[in-house]
Amino acid sequence: MLTAPKISALFFYHWYESGIERFGVRLNVDTHTVIRNRKAMLLSAKEFALLELFMMNPDRILSRQTLLEHVWDMNFDPRSNVIESFVRLLRLKIDRGFSKKLIHTVRGAGYMFSDKKP
Repeated sequence: MLTAPKISALFFYHWYESGIERFGVRLNVDTHTVIRNRKAMLLSAKEFALLELFMMNPDRILSRQTLLEHVWDMNFDPRSNVIESFVRLLRLKIDRGFSKKLIHTVRGAGYMFSDKKP
């Protein structure tokens, strides 16, 4: 039986055979392509993995530690700015030229992929 949250999820999030679509961004895992509102974007392997993690967790705050564990699969020096650097690069590619920003910093908590400000 479909409950209200399941119906909402089906309405807002469209899964297709080889990728994910959220908030006007389409990520194709098979072809390693990303399109936002008909604009194709080239991403590095790490940027792609980071975006995929964000898109699989829309409207959720993901901590730096979560990002490190899932995208880099290693323990980095906590003083490293590798996360900030890659989020910045990803923002430049995903959000530049669009009035609605999708990658948000949540101070003291992490980052969030959403079409709403946190």
